[in-house]
Amino acid sequence: KMMPSSLAAAGLLASFAAVGKKTVEYASELNTLSTQVGLSAEALQKWQYVAIQTGISTNDLQKGLVKIGSTLNSLALGEINDTTNALRSLGISSEQASLGMEGNIDTILLSLASMEDKTMQAYYANLLFGDAMAAKLIPLLDKGAEGINEITAEFASFNTLTNEQVASLDEFNNVMNKIKFAFETMRNQLGVALLPLMTSFSDTLNDKIIPAIQKIVDWFTSFSVTTQKTIAVVLAIVA
Repeated sequence: KMMPSSLAAAGLLASFAAVGKKTVEYASELNTLSTQVGLSAEALQKWQYVAIQTGISTNDLQKGLVKIGSTLNSLALGEINDTTNALRSLGISSEQASLGMEGNIDTILLSLASMEDKTMQAYYANLLFGDAMAAKLIPLLDKGAEGINEITAEFASFNTLTNEQVASLDEFNNVMNKIKFAFETMRNQLGVALLPLMTSFSDTLNDKIIPAIQKIVDWFTSFSVTTQKTIAVVLAIVA
């Protein structure tokens, strides 16, 4: 009588486990990516949402942010070239650049989006984000600063993961990886311990079982088709 309820509970539990697994994996990837691009998990989620709304892939976003981060580091060190001059033109000083990606990405994108000269806007975008990313960034920049702010306001209405939650989930993922590795190690140790037994069994197969089966096969194939059918019928009746 309880079977339908038990099956439903088991299915629900499996669904919860799948959701939990996906969440841990997402948080782990998010934490790794945030470290690579120099943004907090919360800020990265915001710009990922903005990117999705304008058709920019996560991979393209990552490449563009890494390039921007490199230019910010160069400007913070006082280097002068076309890309650092582009940042200066957008109002980013050497001191401001030293704040890194977290303190500058909003200003950079909003300043680009506010430019009235579309030729210079495209030129700066190419310098700062690279040609491939800049071409995909144009639809976002065309929305202007007000359009970008509207998208980020939409993002703020969602209950996204906090920095603390991402860190906790990523740490749990590390614990699970440690457990998986421990079980894999024990499995390998057991395999080594079973090697003599497996070797003995394979010897028995090669020396005794396979030759015996081969004899039966040879014996059976030596008969005519009519005799083979008779043997099969007799065996079926006996069975």
